[in-house]
Amino acid sequence: MNRDTRRSISREYFSQERLAEHHFSSFNDFLGRGMQQVVDEKETIDTDIGDKEGEEPVFVELGDVRVVTPRVREADGSEERLYPQEARLRNITYSAPVFME
Repeated sequence: MNRDTRRSISREYFSQERLAEHHFSSFNDFLGRGMQQVVDEKETIDTDIGDKEGEEPVFVELGDVRVVTPRVREADGSEERLYPQEARLRNITYSAPVFME
C-alpha cells in the first residue's frame, strides 16, 4: 500500500469518527444499560445477618441504578455542572454520584 493510499484511508477514517469514539460509546452504554444489567442479574443479596436459630434472615433487594450529572460545589455554596475540561484545568476529580433504589 503506497503512502497516498494510507493517507487517504486515514483521512476518511478520521473524518467519520472521533479517534476515541469507541471508548465513549462503550462507557455511555455501560452507564445507560450495563450497570443496570449487572444489578438485574444479581437482584437479591443474601447476607449472614440473622442466620442464628430463630432469627429472620436478612436479604438486600437491588433496584434501579441512577447516575447523576457531575457537579461541583463552588466556594459560595452554589452547585454548577462540571465538565471534563474544567475538572482538568481546576485539578479536581471528574466524578458523578451513583444511586440505587
